[in-house]
Amino acid sequence: MRRLSLVLSAVIWLALVGLLGYELVQKSVDSPLGPLPGHELARNAERQVTFRATTGVNSVDRLLHEGQEAMHYYEHLLAH
Repeated sequence: MRRLSLVLSAVIWLALVGLLGYELVQKSVDSPLGPLPGHELARNAERQVTFRATTGVNSVDRLLHEGQEAMHYYEHLLAH
């Protein structure tokens, strides 16, 4: 049971770090330092992934939507 808890914690942590990395690149266009590399892919992911309220709980739906955008971003980032 401890091993399962450790693996689950690692998966959640990695997902959050990935989402944070995507959000950082996406929001970098508005930063004083200028856009980070990959910002066009992030903007493209934002345009292509449509929001769907699947659970009815707005905060959960937003988190799922941002996760889908991040997955789309990383999928295209790795393809380049």
